[in-house]
Amino acid sequence: MLPTRHSHSLFFIACCLAVCPARAAEPCQRVQDGYSVYCLKNRYWTVEVVPGLGGKVITLRDGQSGREWLWSRQGDRRLTPPDREAGFGAGNLIGWDELLPNLAADTWQGGELPPHGELWSSEVVIDRGAWAEGSIRTEIALASLPLRYSRDIYLDGDTLSFNYHLENTGDEAVPYLWALHPLFAIKDGDTLGLEPQDSKVTLQVAPGLRQLKPGDAFSWPGTDVGLDLTTFELGDVPKAGIKLFMASPEDGAVVLANAASGEALLMRYDVAALPHLAIWLARGVWGGAHHLALEPTNRPGESIEEDVATGWIEPGESREWTLALVNLSKPR
Repeated sequence: MLPTRHSHSLFFIACCLAVCPARAAEPCQRVQDGYSVYCLKNRYWTVEVVPGLGGKVITLRDGQSGREWLWSRQGDRRLTPPDREAGFGAGNLIGWDELLPNLAADTWQGGELPPHGELWSSEVVIDRGAWAEGSIRTEIALASLPLRYSRDIYLDGDTLSFNYHLENTGDEAVPYLWALHPLFAIKDGDTLGLEPQDSKVTLQVAPGLRQLKPGDAFSWPGTDVGLDLTTFELGDVPKAGIKLFMASPEDGAVVLANAASGEALLMRYDVAALPHLAIWLARGVWGGAHHLALEPTNRPGESIEEDVATGWIEPGESREWTLALVNLSKPR
């Protein structure tokens, strides 16, 4: 049925009441430590993005509970210039990065691909027109591989959406890895909820957990090896960490929640494009960190050498995928 004049009027009224998609957010801008910071906010979320740091998300503040969901190594959340020689771990360990076109150090046709990819140490271009209209759109043409990458962030009520686009601008197929890399701050009482389509998980690393070694397989959530990853329990050790890979939940849904405080968020993503989920949990390792990384990815490991269908893009091909965060927190 075609829209009527009356339906158009209702849509206009809804927009004036700040509930229409994308334009329900208030755009804002500030400068921090010499970097331009672009932000969107509504009653549910405040999100801040730094184009000069690869489009890093430095703030993900819950408007219902007041909780800042993103972790930072520095208490003052300062921003520092990236240093590729020193590496990702020596840089801005704050917030939400995206890894592209690789994770583990690699090479392709004689060219080096730095650890954790190219984005974190690059500058992306901000679409100021899109930002003024209520979304944060960034784009970059990679130097290491013939790939053009863009991301569009917008708010619609309690949902913060991320739309991604990747295009091969070259004349041959190339391998790539894309992985989300958000460092969520965790606190006592937090729990992790997901329904795995395959309970088997494969261990990547486990500092401090002597009973485990890389490549070990166990069942989610790890009770068969003395762990409980739903409550972030890594056993009776002073500090430990773990990274594992598993098949993505069939519905692409992961919930981080705290029953005592009423704080909760739902991550929901495109499983067809991102069939694997990596999870990194730090409990006192990595300089005393207590954080969680939920990393949907197109590959089942850290290397681009594995020949998987979702890990190659043909010349002229474009790929798109989506991810969303839904605010489930109780109001203060």
